[in-house]
Amino acid sequence: MAVADDQSPLDIAVLAEWASELGIGMTIFDSWHTIVDQALFWAGDPKPVVARRAVKHIHERLIGVEASKSAVERWVQLTGK
Repeated sequence: MAVADDQSPLDIAVLAEWASELGIGMTIFDSWHTIVDQALFWAGDPKPVVARRAVKHIHERLIGVEASKSAVERWVQLTGK
């Protein structure tokens, strides 16, 4: 995944050729929108259910990795949870 603000552009054609030569199927996500959209699309449950579950798990993970209090509070502000 290449979604960092300072990520250099990837040469998708070169990467696709490399993967093809190795018999690898590969998808490159270059934005949070596309990766979240695909994750929700392929999930086994309805999108709203999966989205709520993801918000909860990310909140729990932030606490688990001892993210700063301000980071956890910001997550709550952004998600309303």
